[in-house]
Amino acid sequence: MTAAPQDNLQKRRKRAVRTALVLAAVAVAVFVAFLLTGILGSQ
Repeated sequence: MTAAPQDNLQKRRKRAVRTALVLAAVAVAVFVAFLLTGILGSQ
């Protein structure tokens, strides 16, 4: 019976890592968009 909570924990950890990576990708995309608007908007 100890395998089920361990599996659950691993699944939650994988989802948390995936969520963190998705949020990091969104943050990078927003940052790049901000830089591009600053560069392209100044011309």
